[in-house]
Amino acid sequence: MDEHEVIEQWRQKGFIHNIFDHEIFVIDEQPKSDFKTTSPTICILHGFPSSSMDYKSSLPILSKNHRVILMDFVGFGLSEKPKVEYSYSLMEQADSVIEVWKRLSLTKIHLFGHDYGTSVLTEILARRERNLLPLQFEITSATLCNGSIHIEKCSLSIVQKLLLTPVLNTLAVKLFTKNIFKKVIKGIVSNISEMDLNIMWSLLIKNEGIQVFPKLIQYVNERYIYWNRWIGALRRVHYKSSSLAVMILWGSKDTIARPSIAIEALRDVQRADHIKTQKIVKLKWLPNLGHYPMIEDPGLWSKEFITFINHVEEHKSRGLTGSDGNEFEKSEFESFTLDSWSHEGIHTLYRESFFNTFMILCLMMLLVACLTVLFWFK
Repeated sequence: MDEHEVIEQWRQKGFIHNIFDHEIFVIDEQPKSDFKTTSPTICILHGFPSSSMDYKSSLPILSKNHRVILMDFVGFGLSEKPKVEYSYSLMEQADSVIEVWKRLSLTKIHLFGHDYGTSVLTEILARRERNLLPLQFEITSATLCNGSIHIEKCSLSIVQKLLLTPVLNTLAVKLFTKNIFKKVIKGIVSNISEMDLNIMWSLLIKNEGIQVFPKLIQYVNERYIYWNRWIGALRRVHYKSSSLAVMILWGSKDTIARPSIAIEALRDVQRADHIKTQKIVKLKWLPNLGHYPMIEDPGLWSKEFITFINHVEEHKSRGLTGSDGNEFEKSEFESFTLDSWSHEGIHTLYRESFFNTFMILCLMMLLVACLTVLFWFK
């Protein structure tokens, strides 16, 4: 079976919703057993530049006792990829997510976001804080996974930087090949099959999706613009009377969304120390996994995620507001602090910044040289 057949099988599991005049692919997987059918629904928000298919190996595990909702954001996967009249703002993506929830009549939700999806998740939390979510929605838990929510600590790849650079982004799209894509992904994960790489590439180029890359990548700039709104939502996540549980689930070897981001996110959530109600706050490392832990080791990723939400539901059913206090699971990073990271990693960041800047300047000089030659021989 090749990647196209696997994609077709996945497509047949879902359906298309017309949301705000755009076609969005959605999978609504019902629980395999009758056990815990009243549990909150798991809603998953995928990352960039992939799709809901990142969870094809995890879905059977997640849906054993829970209803699971997966969707492809506009511009990704099997959803529509408009070339005009769409901003690809994370705000619009959040609008679409909430509208899908309405169409599916969801109420209680375990919300999960990875990479790009973590910023959509924090926008939804910001609306929750401001009482802007529809009243029927109760977010029981929120899990953030390997996303550069603290964009100031992110180590962008050279491809991302090129896509963010005017003029050069158009050239980068034209030069972006399957082999380059595979090398980029292999550089940020610990393990990935050729099948998964082929699936990601096939969905990326479907309906000329690569042409909207320069628009999609603008989410990086939005993370700067809305930093106070989205990080603020994490810092005030327990201010409401209906406090929700939070887990930060992180591949410890991520070179893009570095471990320091996970530690800072934990500190953000723990800022509400004066809140009297106890709360569940958990940081769980996934050892030796990179930026796509749900692909690299779907069994381990699913196990940790399900363990967390079962723990939350157990406490909810017993009428408790939280655990016996904040939970911080130590691991190989128990002595890994933001200060130690900054001392050890600052020189690496400087080298990366210099290298990326040098490469961009070289490409610009090459472009100018090519234009000069074309003009000279015209």
